[in-house]
Amino acid sequence: MRRQLDAHDTSILAKFQRLLNARGKEQVLQKYLENHPRLIPQEFVQNHGVHFSVILRKLELAENYATDFFYLSKSSGDWNAVFVELEKPQSRFFNLKKPDAFHKDFHTALEQLNKWRAWTKTNGNMRHLLAETLEPIWQPKPMRHNPVYPKYVLVMGRRSEYSSDDKRGKLIHSVEADDFKILSFDSLIDGYASNEDVYVAKRCKSKLEIISRDYIGEDLFAWVDPTRLRIPKALADDAQAHRRSWRYLAGAKNLREKKLDAILPKIEQVSTAKRGGKRRP
Repeated sequence: MRRQLDAHDTSILAKFQRLLNARGKEQVLQKYLENHPRLIPQEFVQNHGVHFSVILRKLELAENYATDFFYLSKSSGDWNAVFVELEKPQSRFFNLKKPDAFHKDFHTALEQLNKWRAWTKTNGNMRHLLAETLEPIWQPKPMRHNPVYPKYVLVMGRRSEYSSDDKRGKLIHSVEADDFKILSFDSLIDGYASNEDVYVAKRCKSKLEIISRDYIGEDLFAWVDPTRLRIPKALADDAQAHRRSWRYLAGAKNLREKKLDAILPKIEQVSTAKRGGKRRP
């Protein structure tokens, strides 16, 4: 469902557009997406949305193997495990001298995705990723028996390279598959209004550390072992500010008692000073 954009949303998108036009560095764009995660593509999302509304940044798969973003999405019968690769906005799809031939930038990006595909197909890799690295959020446990399908998203280049050339557009789409989607950076702006709000997190030793400071919902906290979570104090404060929206504790004798009343105090909180940076505007 597309949402009406307000002035704050418009400002976010305008700044992102300026970063793209300025040929911003990959790490600058990565950080901007982490601070404004509705820009992160939400492809292959099933009817339950992004699982627990959490997207992981720089998830390490193996030595020298890391995704730019990763998330799970489930239906009642299976899971999608979505790997997102960011290249540069100035990366090219097509060769300048041979207009219908793919550029080496595109070939290099495809090679990276093929390496991920090979990694996920290697015996035991996906099982270890799910059972160890993603264990805190691979919930509920009864659904761990359901099949998991790796999916891949490549974000690179600008739409202007092929938007006015039907043949070029078809050439790019011919590379896509049922498990692989190619997006330009411009399409992230298009998807902003339809994407759900999500938390951005990183895996840190035995814990899942939430980077986002804005409270968007309680499913993550209600399902994940609170001792496996670490959150900014600003997020805890914002959650308290939204206490009215919390769910009541099932079977509670006191009708004022809510689920997160017992859960939040058990979650490790990190001060803004320790986390660094400022709350997003």
